[in-house]
Amino acid sequence: MGEDFSRVLIMVDKDFPSLVAAVNAKEGMVALGAKSGEAVLWPAVGAEDASRLEACLRISEGVGLGLVERRSWSEGPSHGVWSSPSRLLLDACTDAANLGRSEVVWPAHFVAKGGAAGGERGVNLELATRAADRALLVSRLMALDAGVHGVPSLRVEMPFVDLNDREVADLAVDLGVSRAMVECCWWWSEAGPEGEVLRERWAAALKAAGFATGAESGFGPGSGTGNLVR
Repeated sequence: MGEDFSRVLIMVDKDFPSLVAAVNAKEGMVALGAKSGEAVLWPAVGAEDASRLEACLRISEGVGLGLVERRSWSEGPSHGVWSSPSRLLLDACTDAANLGRSEVVWPAHFVAKGGAAGGERGVNLELATRAADRALLVSRLMALDAGVHGVPSLRVEMPFVDLNDREVADLAVDLGVSRAMVECCWWWSEAGPEGEVLRERWAAALKAAGFATGAESGFGPGSGTGNLVR
């Protein structure tokens, strides 16, 4: 991300890689001091998805980075919000350019199904390659419109595209991500099956990385006191 965080916009989608990307930026800002400028977060979730949007707000508050309003919404063929990854990334880049920011951090993260436990599953190379192609093409498309939005060179950074869960968890431990920060993620308090799957998945990776989860009480809602940032 360099030394000028005033040009950085980070996509947050309520999940753990988004949290780690935000903490990474905040640590860089703290290290550089006032001269660094300030990165902002952008909610990569639908306006109607209240629980996931609340998680984005918790991440913003927990890390100490501002969450900007999402103004770009790609419309699908049925006049609803188009949620394809390409459209989502284009919306993020459009809002970034309108804010005068030239770097979009997309914490996309793809792991293969099955395989080893503890976050050691390999990367889904097909999805990762497709995402990298998407980032490059959207960056080029935004450059073609530089005369309109005024940002001559906008690029998309993908810091986790070639990492597995354990490697993302290792980075979180190195950055000093706290349990209270982990509790900001959407799946922490989500009672449904999707939330349970994600809790188990990231709990295994974090435990393997040496993260202090309060294992004596378990890992998840109600397991220990924690400091849930609201």
